[in-house]
Amino acid sequence: MSNHLAHRLLLGSSAWSAHARDQIAIAAASRQNVLITGPRGTGKKFLARAIHEQTSDRARAFVPLHCDLLPSPIFESQLFGHIPGALVSPSGATLGCLRVADGGTVLLNSPAALDIPSQERLLQALQEKQYFPVGCADPVELNVRFIAASSEDLRCLVDEGQFLRELYEELAQLAIATVSLQQRAEDITILAEHFLSEKSAHSAEGHRHFSGDALQWLQSYSWPGNVGELKTLVDQVIGAGDEVGLDAVLSATAVMTGKPYVRKMLRRFVGFAGLRALEVHACRLDQAHLCKSKK
Repeated sequence: MSNHLAHRLLLGSSAWSAHARDQIAIAAASRQNVLITGPRGTGKKFLARAIHEQTSDRARAFVPLHCDLLPSPIFESQLFGHIPGALVSPSGATLGCLRVADGGTVLLNSPAALDIPSQERLLQALQEKQYFPVGCADPVELNVRFIAASSEDLRCLVDEGQFLRELYEELAQLAIATVSLQQRAEDITILAEHFLSEKSAHSAEGHRHFSGDALQWLQSYSWPGNVGELKTLVDQVIGAGDEVGLDAVLSATAVMTGKPYVRKMLRRFVGFAGLRALEVHACRLDQAHLCKSKK
C-alpha cells in the first residue's frame, strides 16, 4: 500500500477528513511553518508526518523533538546542538535537530512546555534565519520547516503571558485543527479496519475483519482517548479466524475496565453482569501475565 493511500485510509471519509486532506496538500506545497492543534490522541503527529511526506523535500529528515521531555538547557542543546564542553552533563558535541533536519522538517511536540528563555532563543532563530549551537560563536544557517503540534491552546497562553506572541505568529503561519473521534464518528469503522489490517500484515494472522456487532460496539464507545485509544484497543485484539467478533473486542477492552469512563460505556453496552464478567476476565489476564513474567 502506498503512503498516500494509507494516509487517505487513516484520515477517513468524514467532512473533517476531506478538509484535512486539503490542508495537508496546501501545507505540503508551502515552506511555511505549521501549527497543528487539537485534543490528545487525534493524530497531530501523523498529520505532521503526512505533510512532510508530501513535500518535495520528503527525502530529507523528519525530526521530532518533545519539548515537554527536555528541560532547558537540554532542549536548546538538542535543538541547536552544542560544542564540546558547552554543557556539564553531556560529553562531546551534538549536531542538534536543526542540523540533522537541514532542508527537512522539525516537529515540535508540546511547544507550550518551553520556558520563556527557550522560546526567546527559538524566536530569534526563526526571525534571523540562523542559530548558534550552545557554546559556539559562529552562526549556522536555519534551513528547516517547523511543524508544531500542541494540545494546549497557545493563543490563550499568549494572552496569559506564558507564550511569546511573536513565536506563536511564527509557528502558526498555517494552522490545522484536529477534532475528537466523536466528532468524526463516520471514520471509526475505516480507522478500525485499517488498524486491524495493518496489525495482521505484521503477523501470521492473514487478512481479518470485524464482525457487525463488534463494529457496533466500536461505534457506540465515546473514545475519550481518540484515534490513539482506538489503535491501542485494536492492537490488543487477539483471536483466531478471519472475523474478529464482539467477544474478542470486549476481551481487548477488559484491560481498561479500571478507567471510570470505560466502565460507564461498558455498563451501558453490556450491562452490569457483563461488566463484572469483563472485570473477572481482566483479573485473569493480569494473573496470566504475572505467571508468565515469573517463568
